[in-house]
Amino acid sequence: VLYTMQRYEYPVSIGSLLSFLWCTVISVSRLYLGMHTVLDVIVGLLLATLLMIPIVPLVDRMDSYILTSQWSPILLSFISIAIIAYYPKSNIWTPTRQDTTMVVSVCVGVHIGAWTNYQLGIMSEPQTSPPYGVIW
Repeated sequence: VLYTMQRYEYPVSIGSLLSFLWCTVISVSRLYLGMHTVLDVIVGLLLATLLMIPIVPLVDRMDSYILTSQWSPILLSFISIAIIAYYPKSNIWTPTRQDTTMVVSVCVGVHIGAWTNYQLGIMSEPQTSPPYGVIW
């Protein structure tokens, strides 16, 4: 919400409520399904909050670099391979490594697709400055 309220025109109170409900549903479902403990959820929320402080201000610059740099696809490919290769291994089989590989691969594919569209002129920078209207 903090990142989008200056970028898009929408009721901030509704955005805050929806993001709070979404976060609550995810956290409670992880507890209900027995995937995590209460401490896991609390530390996860704390870690996400701490990571957002340095990352959110860099999002626009990273997005611009990914779309405009000629080295983007190569860099994204190497980073994704490194993330997959150095993912912690478990003594027993779990689907987490496979799921992480799938998520990283899809994200890199989306970014390379966006880069390709930008390079071909299919996608361009917006002609107007924010805030943008939301198409409901």
